[in-house]
Amino acid sequence: MNNAKFRKVLSLVTASTLISAMVLSSCTFIQTETAAEETTAASETTTETTETTVATTTSETTEATTTATEETSATTSETTAALPANDEISKLKNVNGNVWINEDAQYSAVVNELLKQTDKGAISGSLIVATDTDVIFASGTGLKDINGKEVTPYTTYEAGSISKSFAAVCIMKLVEDGKLTLNTTLGEIFPEYKNCKRFDKNSKITVSDLFYMRSGIPDDPVKFFGVDLALSYVQDENRTPEESQRDFYKKVEGKTYMECLFSCELGFDPGTQYEFADANYYILALIVEDVAGMPYEDYVNKVILTPCAMTSSSSMAYGDITAALPKDTFYNPFEGSMGAKDIHSTVTDILNFDRALFGGKLLKSDTSKVFLTPADTYAGGWTVETNGLYHCESDTFAFHGHNYVFEQNGKRYYVIMFTAVGDKSPENVWKSISPLLGK
Repeated sequence: MNNAKFRKVLSLVTASTLISAMVLSSCTFIQTETAAEETTAASETTTETTETTVATTTSETTEATTTATEETSATTSETTAALPANDEISKLKNVNGNVWINEDAQYSAVVNELLKQTDKGAISGSLIVATDTDVIFASGTGLKDINGKEVTPYTTYEAGSISKSFAAVCIMKLVEDGKLTLNTTLGEIFPEYKNCKRFDKNSKITVSDLFYMRSGIPDDPVKFFGVDLALSYVQDENRTPEESQRDFYKKVEGKTYMECLFSCELGFDPGTQYEFADANYYILALIVEDVAGMPYEDYVNKVILTPCAMTSSSSMAYGDITAALPKDTFYNPFEGSMGAKDIHSTVTDILNFDRALFGGKLLKSDTSKVFLTPADTYAGGWTVETNGLYHCESDTFAFHGHNYVFEQNGKRYYVIMFTAVGDKSPENVWKSISPLLGK
């Protein structure tokens, strides 16, 4: 069940209250493993260098000159984020606060359109537009981070359903390693639930059915958990919505969840049609843990975050989001979100991931081809349009985002943006610049 349904659920306090949403949404393989760490180091170095320069200037110039230098330095640090020396964005022109542009003439139409929107305040959040070799535009505008400063392309958000593509990559890595096949059934992986009410039918769901959202698992808590369990927890005034969701999924995770999976009535026979349900990717994450023999977040770090130098990203973590929480919202608890909405990341790190995935550096060519080939317009966490556009929309209780990958005239373009929930900046950005890409 999506976030809108969950909010509606939480507004009810009668016996018919339903709790929570249905469980769960190049890389340039950087030669130096310290690239992202230098982001913080560069910021600290910039401050230290400025202070040293000011101190030296004090001994060599007048007090008035020194004061002016300090004021200029302070103004700059408040309006423009410090960048690591070898970062792609550092090679761009900084034009206004946290806005950087590529001055190459081939990108002028896209850059000018985005500058126009930025100037009129139409873009809010963190944005990056790039190809496999160039960053075209990067910005952080209109939102604050946890320190009260304007966001940057390096601000960390909840990635929401973009997380599903990470789970899909993990599954395909296990397939590459010969530890799993897309035709492996749930019955083969979890035979210990053979005494459950509908094990005979539900156990026939394959990894492929989950991967393509064709399992028939219901996206409805009553149908999945059963009436008694779904109604067993009602939010009260002493619990926040965040606490309500976390408490519920702590109650049903593990054995209880799997018993529900093998006892619920499917909406249709597995493999026969598409229906979105976050549960598909939560179960894929459980499969990763079972087959890989390690916690899901450790496997994500091993096969994705580390090789892609995504050092500002995490799986199943609390406390690392640097975007300020929008008013009247709450963070998405990772309980019940594993594999579906567990990733926290930045637009720059997601660019690393996208480049690696679509550039053939995360998966072997034959595996990558399977991964990116859709069934019913869906493939490994991505909606695939008829024009070849790969698109993932992300919504949590606090943040909204889009991840677009589009090939035009032999060049691949990436448009990635995170903002506050309810903000339509990502859709508006894509609508305005998609006709200009590759022109």
